[in-house]
Amino acid sequence: MPRRKRCDGPCGDLYERELLTRVGDDWLCQDCQQAEAEMVAADRAADATEADDEPEEFSAVAVLADEPPADVDAILDGLGNTIAVYEPPSGYGWAEGVTPIAQVGSGRRQLPSVNLPGWPLRHGRVSASALATFARCPEQFRMKYVLGYQEPQAAAPLTGSAVHGALEAVWTSKINGLIPPNGNAAEKGVTEAYYEKFESLTERAGGRGEVIWDEGGRGKPTDASGWRELGLTVAAEYNRVIVPTVVPVATEEVLTIDVPGVPVPLVGYLDLVTETETIDIKVSGKAHTDVATDWRMQGYIYLLAGRSMAWHSLKWPNAQGEVAMSIGKPGEGPYLPLTADALLMAQNLVRRYVKAILAYSATFGRDEPWPGAVNHTWACNLCRFRTDGRCAWWSGDFPESLF
Repeated sequence: MPRRKRCDGPCGDLYERELLTRVGDDWLCQDCQQAEAEMVAADRAADATEADDEPEEFSAVAVLADEPPADVDAILDGLGNTIAVYEPPSGYGWAEGVTPIAQVGSGRRQLPSVNLPGWPLRHGRVSASALATFARCPEQFRMKYVLGYQEPQAAAPLTGSAVHGALEAVWTSKINGLIPPNGNAAEKGVTEAYYEKFESLTERAGGRGEVIWDEGGRGKPTDASGWRELGLTVAAEYNRVIVPTVVPVATEEVLTIDVPGVPVPLVGYLDLVTETETIDIKVSGKAHTDVATDWRMQGYIYLLAGRSMAWHSLKWPNAQGEVAMSIGKPGEGPYLPLTADALLMAQNLVRRYVKAILAYSATFGRDEPWPGAVNHTWACNLCRFRTDGRCAWWSGDFPESLF
C-alpha cells in the first residue's frame, strides 16, 4: 500500500508520498507549490515597484544613545518585549501510569511577521538562530534564510530534537502539577514521549532513508536504531538526575522583542524558563564547562527576555551508557548573568548584525554567493550544503555574473 502524507500547505490534503515535494521545512502538493511560487513572485514585484519608498532605517540602523540607561530595569523597559507561551494540545503531559498523547509538541507556533519592502529574508522577522548562523557563515545564512533551502537532515540534530521533545512533555507535566516540584517523570512516560517524537521527526524529514545516519563520528551509531537508543539514554538520564532539581514556570516559549533601530521583530525559542533563568539544553560531543563560542550570540539575545541565561550541556553517552553533564549556575559552568552591560551588548549585537545582513544583501544580492564561507574552524566540516555540492565556495560552481 503506498505511503501517504498530508500536504503542509493551505490545502492540508493527503497525498501519496511521491506526489509531494519538499520545499524548505514543508512537504507541498503541486497546487500549493504553485501558490507559493506566485506569492513569492508577487512579493518580488512589490519590492521592485516600492524600492523608492524603503524606510530610512534600512540605510542606517540606529545605534545606542551616547548615555544609555545604566540599570537592567530601565533597559528592559525600553524594549518591546513579549513572551507568547506556546499552548500544547489538550491532554498534553502525563502522570504515573498515564500514557502521553501522540505527536508531542506538534502544534504550530504563531510567529510575528511584518511586510517590509526590501527585507532580504523570506519572513518579516529575524531569529536569534538566524543571526548566529550569519555570524558563523553568511553563505549558509543566505541559503537557509534568504533562499529557503534546507540542509539534508542529519542524525545528531534530529536525535537532539527528539530529546527536547520528550523533555518538553516532562516540563509541561511538571508545570501542570502532574509531577511534584522535586520529582521527575515515570520512565515509561519519558520513553514513550521520546520514541513518538523521534519517529515523527524522522517522518517529517522524509523517512529513515532521507536522514544521514552515518555522520562519520568516531564511536557514533551508523543507523537509525542506534541513534534512537542513544537519544533515549540522554533523555532518561537527564530526567533522573536534573529534572528533580528544576522548577519550571514555562517551556517552549516564543520570545518576541522589538529592538529599537531594528525594522523587524526579533524572535527566539526558549527551551525552559524558571523564575530567574532561561535554560537552553544542548546535546553534543562535549559537556561544555563554559559558554561555547557558538552559543554567545544566542545567549546575549536571550538575556533580553529579562532573565539570566544558563545552559545544560550534555554529552552523548559513552560506551558504558554514561552521560556527562555540565549544568550552568551562577558563578560556574556555562552561564551568563543578567547585567546592564550584557543587555547593551545584546542590543548592539542585534543592530549591527542586522545592518551587516542588509549590507551583504545590497552588495551581493540574493542570487550570488556571500563571502565568509571557508573561515570557520569546524562548521564547514558539518555543513550539508558543502557535502551535497550546493555551496559554491567548496564546489567552485560560481554564477557567470561574478566573472
